[in-house]
Amino acid sequence: MDDRRNGPRHRGIVIARKYEAASCLPKPGAPCPAIDAAKIGENVRVRLTLVAPTALHYVTVNDPFPSGVEAVDTSLKTAQQTADVNGPASFGFGDADGWGWWWFSHTELRDDHAALFATYLPAGTYEYTYVVRPSIVGQFKVMPANASETYFPEVFGRSDGGMFTVQK
Repeated sequence: MDDRRNGPRHRGIVIARKYEAASCLPKPGAPCPAIDAAKIGENVRVRLTLVAPTALHYVTVNDPFPSGVEAVDTSLKTAQQTADVNGPASFGFGDADGWGWWWFSHTELRDDHAALFATYLPAGTYEYTYVVRPSIVGQFKVMPANASETYFPEVFGRSDGGMFTVQK
């Protein structure tokens, strides 16, 4: 098996994923540390960073969840709301809310992954964050996040995969 096929790939789009404690408040020059484990019920912030070296059209981003976690859809009135610890949204790069997410015209939190869609992304760097909550104890493989242009699938990017542990 050729190990060069594993790991991140950047063919016109760069994408990276980081898990961090949702209770951590990033500050300029002091980002939240990456985590690879959490306890049941602890909210985990997922930070997707996408770099578009050139303008992109009809971009689709898919980020699979590790098994054992479920998405927290804060748009639902019945969902647990994460605390607005930053006060009014500042929308700075590296903030808890991400940056440039408004370019994504449609987002979906599905059972097994988050899906983002943008009809146009100018060249630049974007961050999108969302929250998941661990619910089943175990050690789970995490499939890579991927991004591509819908009509030019040869323009794509893939993050690294990994392991995520849910503890009691």
